[in-house]
Amino acid sequence: MENVIYIFQHLFLNIFILRQAYKTFFKNYSLILSTLLALLFLMLSLFVNSRAGKYADEKGLNPVTDIVLSNTRVYNVEDFFVYGMIAFFVFICVRCVRYPGQTPYIIKSIAVFVLVRSIFVSLTHLGPFPTHVMIDNDSLGRFIGNFNF
Repeated sequence: MENVIYIFQHLFLNIFILRQAYKTFFKNYSLILSTLLALLFLMLSLFVNSRAGKYADEKGLNPVTDIVLSNTRVYNVEDFFVYGMIAFFVFICVRCVRYPGQTPYIIKSIAVFVLVRSIFVSLTHLGPFPTHVMIDNDSLGRFIGNFNF
């Protein structure tokens, strides 16, 4: 019985702290403005990423070999890739909900990462390897020249 009371007290305390954090967040207009600017910066960086991918598709150069990857067995990492991205997305959403004051920083960090990645995609536009498996890129929203990441 004491454990149940402890759990309810802990839950009530967390809800109280979360409510206080949101009151502080919405009273601070500079924080709201920073969040809106961060979302705008994220949309801009996603647009730049899209243009960089299309540029890499148009200017795809010759394929290159890799001494490590050429001598390594092929492993199926699809589950790790898909579920890792889902776990990352959930972690970021929970972090933004739990700590609303950190939301502008988190969004700006993601935007900077996407922008830097798009710069490297446009600088290292490699062509597909001659024996690669053909994938319908239009249905997946992927770019053909996006082989550096």
